[in-house]
Amino acid sequence: LALSDNSLKNFNKFEKQSLKLTNMKATSNATISAIPEMLTGFLAKDVKIYDQFGKLSLVGDDGTIMDFSFDNSIFGKIYKLGYTSSLFGVYHPYCHIFYQVKNCTPIEKHHRDIKWYDGILHVTFLNLIDKFFNNKLNLNSDRDKLQIDLIKKHLNFKDDLTYMHFGFPHLPSLYAEKIFKIKPKNEIESYKLNLKLTDYVLNKILKEIKKLNFNEKTLIIVSSDHWYLKMDEERPVVFLTKFLNDNNKYTLDKQTSNYHISELILGYFSNNIKSNYDIYNFFKKKNFIKTRIQKPYSTKQHN
Repeated sequence: LALSDNSLKNFNKFEKQSLKLTNMKATSNATISAIPEMLTGFLAKDVKIYDQFGKLSLVGDDGTIMDFSFDNSIFGKIYKLGYTSSLFGVYHPYCHIFYQVKNCTPIEKHHRDIKWYDGILHVTFLNLIDKFFNNKLNLNSDRDKLQIDLIKKHLNFKDDLTYMHFGFPHLPSLYAEKIFKIKPKNEIESYKLNLKLTDYVLNKILKEIKKLNFNEKTLIIVSSDHWYLKMDEERPVVFLTKFLNDNNKYTLDKQTSNYHISELILGYFSNNIKSNYDIYNFFKKKNFIKTRIQKPYSTKQHN
């Protein structure tokens, strides 16, 4: 949807200078497992959540259990190679899980006070209240603004890996309505308005990278964790990537899966991925896993 919309000029410009995977699918239909899979490269059939704040484990097809932790994540893996990370993001309490990352900024303040798996329902409840009161609590617009304001701060850290997990184009579109001065009439218009915000943010990131004179060998990855939650089928996800100094365009139509992203990043820091064409060949050899459809809140709680 994003790349088919000609009004998203920054996405379309970026796409013309990058590798585009037209048939990438999410391995999970929910953020609770999709993000951990992307950051660890571990394929999960289920997740375990615990009483301990922020503790989550992935369960493999053979029953293997792996904690979603710094050591098992791409942040821990590149740390062992001598590289640093900075990050911010919504939904997962990243700064608690990855406490070893010095430059981490928490987005959702409720993560500090309540158990993480309760937080999913907690945020949903607050958002519904906020919508009922016509954003008088200003929850979502504040959250989106906070994320956008953190772009400059985190890029200025000049860490080797910068990870940003934005909450849009998820609805609602409260902050987008404010800055573009548009009031959507329905959910489709609201989603398209958030896509416009996403396009604006991509341009902001690219401009800041240019302003800070990042190394020409910098790798930029634009992707998503899953798509429409009500789809009981394969979940297509956006995937565009390029080296800062490489404007060669490639398109790969082969089916592939987004849990390979962690391995791609590790290959980059191991000096095995050096060009857009290298990334093309990397994904050309990778397998495809069908989206695992999980029912909301079906995960198991453990002591």
